[in-house]
Amino acid sequence: MVKLTISGLKKKQIRLLDRDFFQDKFIFFNGENKNDFFYDSVIYLCEHNQDGAFGFIVNKPSAISESQLLSKLNLKKPKQLESIFRVMIGGPVAMDSIYALHDEELIKDESSLLREGLWLSTSQKVLNKIDTQDTANHKIFLGYSGWGPEQLEKEIQDGAWHVCDVDFELIFNDKPSSIIEELSKKVGYNIKSIINQNKVQ
Repeated sequence: MVKLTISGLKKKQIRLLDRDFFQDKFIFFNGENKNDFFYDSVIYLCEHNQDGAFGFIVNKPSAISESQLLSKLNLKKPKQLESIFRVMIGGPVAMDSIYALHDEELIKDESSLLREGLWLSTSQKVLNKIDTQDTANHKIFLGYSGWGPEQLEKEIQDGAWHVCDVDFELIFNDKPSSIIEELSKKVGYNIKSIINQNKVQ
């Protein structure tokens, strides 16, 4: 399991040494190559600082349902969480690892607070809690998306990614195929029409 360091609650954009950091933002991949892993990906950035960045693709479903995944972990089959869209491909890094975003602290000290109302966990105890409760919104991811120091800043500067404000309803959206359309409505323009531009919302 990859150990991730979470810097904690940061709502505003950070500026350090004339560099922009985009923690707690959505980024949309501008590339037109359909064979690119990130084609049409919307990523929620959990952390972005001088050491690099990481986040999760929120609109790329895996081929495995949540009930199948939890069964493989020897957790009982959930009663109500049957949608295949709830298990997402978070990115190309550590795809054999499982991560959960959820909007409540389900077990004390088993999750890291990203911002108010959003937690990240790799704990099987939390997955078990997700399996047995029905109040918290959540998404489960296989793998994550990661960048080294200055890597994401350069890619954004080069126009590879378009940066937008986060809408948490979209993070937990059960229909990932609709996220690009819904995000476009939120920002007021079609984000797929933004090619090689670096426009921060």
